[in-house]
Amino acid sequence: MADELAGVSSTMGTIKGVISPTITYFLLWFVAVITLAVNFATNVFTRWETTPIIIGIEAQTSTIRDTPFPAITICNMNQALRSKIENYPRHSRGYAMTQKICLQDVDYSQFDDLKPASKEDTFTNFIWRNGQTCNNMIVYCRFGNKEDRCTDFFREVLMDEGICCSFNILHPSYLYKGKYIFVRDFTSSVGTIPVDWNLETGYAEQLPLYYYPRRPAGAGVTMGFTFVLNANLSEYICTSTFSTGLK
Repeated sequence: MADELAGVSSTMGTIKGVISPTITYFLLWFVAVITLAVNFATNVFTRWETTPIIIGIEAQTSTIRDTPFPAITICNMNQALRSKIENYPRHSRGYAMTQKICLQDVDYSQFDDLKPASKEDTFTNFIWRNGQTCNNMIVYCRFGNKEDRCTDFFREVLMDEGICCSFNILHPSYLYKGKYIFVRDFTSSVGTIPVDWNLETGYAEQLPLYYYPRRPAGAGVTMGFTFVLNANLSEYICTSTFSTGLK
């Protein structure tokens, strides 16, 4: 009987000796997994807090033809053309506006006696008159496999950088409420008509022959949008940054 009890005791001791490292190994892995999970959850929460973007998976597939080609806006860093503004007399409204758009340290009180010639004599119209037009900035355009006039693709918009040229943006009437003065009317030799588009309803079933925002011409680099730009560096007089070129 004593020998049997001694055998059982010895067996139990062996089992405890085997189980103890196993439990320790399991606990270590459990702690490691919990730590990693908490770390991943914290990173996801931090990312969501800083950039709260909701990603949804569409139940139905759609083609690239269902969405417009991405809008592109190009701005020359030059605020005005040298040939148009360098000959303004020093005590003139044009000279004062030139100093203002160039952000130069000038005592503007010296121009207090200069009154606008008309209601149209504003900074906005001054930039429109003296900035580089899209027709001059963009000298070649091809969308997909079709070359066309660049004025049929771009419209002029006024931004912090001065006059910019935008391709494939929605018409302002679909973007803004009330009157807008910072976007010029779109001009087209073929009578391009603006249409509405949004993520929920997409394009209308019936579309005009020429419209924008345009659909992609197809997939691949060759079916994208190709254009050649003219920075016109010889016309630089002041820039919106510390360099020349286009943005």
